[in-house]
Amino acid sequence: MLSFRKYCLSLDESLDTPYPWTTSHVNSDNYRAMFTVPAASKVGQPQTPLLYQVDFAKHTEHRIWWSGEDVHPWEFTFELAPRSYAQVGSVSIKSAYGITQTGHAFTVFATVIDVMKAFVARQHPSVIYFSAHENSRVRLYDRFITQVGTSVPGYVGHKLTAAMRPRGLTSAPDWIAADNYVIAKKAIPLKTILTAVDSGD
Repeated sequence: MLSFRKYCLSLDESLDTPYPWTTSHVNSDNYRAMFTVPAASKVGQPQTPLLYQVDFAKHTEHRIWWSGEDVHPWEFTFELAPRSYAQVGSVSIKSAYGITQTGHAFTVFATVIDVMKAFVARQHPSVIYFSAHENSRVRLYDRFITQVGTSVPGYVGHKLTAAMRPRGLTSAPDWIAADNYVIAKKAIPLKTILTAVDSGD
């Protein structure tokens, strides 16, 4: 098992070596990129390439009042593309091959960061939010959040906690919750982001 120091060094090195990727769907409210990686070999199972998709979707039902205008945050997700799902006995490939069991976790994440940088350069989002759906991503996201200023110039990362949710703001959206993450333009104070509300659109 890697020590945390070696883990961080491995992540730093991997961020320089993303897989090739292509955009498959881009408009004012959505941005999707796709890339393929080899799957980790399993005893008695053939090695099958896996297709990942990275999505950014603008959420117009949420708004943040900043600099005299409504800012709509973007949600970031990445996962295996649906056509990569399969069954191996009673086990779903989707659950068996998340980011952790591909054998390429660092490079997968490096590719995702490369896509994010391209998305930011194209769409100039004010706020991006995301959450870790599997335990292995928590360490990756925690590490990435500390490197946002270097990886995505002009932006800063925050890990949200339960204590940060504004009291009395009953219309605050669910993504302002513990264990969620936010990347935002440096000019936007975290306090402003935390006052985001459901707009009712």
